[in-house]
Amino acid sequence: MKSSVFVGLALCSPLFAIRKGKQAIANVDCGALADLEVGGKQWGQTLEKVCQSWPPSMGEFPVSDIGRARDLLGKVMDEGGAWDQIKQIRSDREDRGFCWRNNTLRSGSGGECPLGYKSAGLRGLFDRSCSTGCMWSTHPVSCGFGCATDRDQCASNIVDQSFIVAQGVSSVYGFVTGDVLIGQAVSAIITLAEFLLQALPPIVDVINGAIDILKNNEDGAMVAVILFKYLQDTAGDVREPAEAIRDAIQQFGAIIAQLTEEKRETGGINPRSIIRLILDEGPTMLDFAVKATKVFTNPTCAITDNVAFTIETAGDDRLLGPWVQRGEIEGHPRYTLLGDRKTNLEWSNANGLSRWVMFSDGRTGYIGRRFLYDSQVRSIDYPLSGWRKLPDGSNPMPEFVPVKERMEE
Repeated sequence: MKSSVFVGLALCSPLFAIRKGKQAIANVDCGALADLEVGGKQWGQTLEKVCQSWPPSMGEFPVSDIGRARDLLGKVMDEGGAWDQIKQIRSDREDRGFCWRNNTLRSGSGGECPLGYKSAGLRGLFDRSCSTGCMWSTHPVSCGFGCATDRDQCASNIVDQSFIVAQGVSSVYGFVTGDVLIGQAVSAIITLAEFLLQALPPIVDVINGAIDILKNNEDGAMVAVILFKYLQDTAGDVREPAEAIRDAIQQFGAIIAQLTEEKRETGGINPRSIIRLILDEGPTMLDFAVKATKVFTNPTCAITDNVAFTIETAGDDRLLGPWVQRGEIEGHPRYTLLGDRKTNLEWSNANGLSRWVMFSDGRTGYIGRRFLYDSQVRSIDYPLSGWRKLPDGSNPMPEFVPVKERMEE
């Protein structure tokens, strides 16, 4: 059964109409555009590809005259024009202190997430999805589907909207089958949603602002052409062959044009429209889209070795991130926050109390020590429960994500 049959189950409210179609209207000679060169760049092949994949429901391809195409692209290549501004958009999005978590699936309907992973919080098709804890000393702050250097770098709006898109697709059980493909689909949907919601709107704005002679629905075509040409030129930066970007145009070009039109008509791009597009186009489109947009999206977080556990949530931000074992105390492992030896978790028998304590030392060491949380659970290794706030601590209690097996009694 086609997944589009289930769209109504995932989406209830009326939205911008997403138009489908893969082939251009027959009376447009797309091949006549193939030799166009402007500003020292060969635009013709990209223009031809977008023309060939133009959906009939959007009418005739609006830039079918090579003279008109030359005039429009001349504006793009002017100094400070759309091409230069797109470069700046990419530059502004680099090194933003944010990365997307790795994803996998837990085994069976009632299984637990693997070590180092926690539930992604999705329901439906993706309800077995698990994502890594924030186990990187450079990105310790939990931020929805991602990890950030600090709370200021947590783009919560985009993270929330990406979750909406993933959950919307997850509502359709027939979208994709097989554990490997389901796991890949979650990551691809999140990455694609980031690009369409965060990178595409400013790209549309700079193209519309720089080309002051656009008319009718030329903006959708020009955004697709300019974006794909830029992606082809920068493919090597993300280790993708330019051929992969050309292949993506046929699968993905119409989506760019349709969402450009939506932004023009409504002022923005609705996450529900992205859900509908993904469901209509199917999972094959996702791989092409992710390759095509990689240069504008956040990276996936790298895996860190030797981490024992991570703390995802705590009232004190100093505790967030990866923890490593540093020796033992009275037969119990002792742990330190990676990169911060002043913040520790250890077993203590001080003052006649046997308990686990989490504390942070001041500049003078023990004299400035602040005890944040404790747990009286008598376990060989750090406990996952029983934690309570001490006077120097803050709610909520720490949330642990084990990365290595804990020592049992």
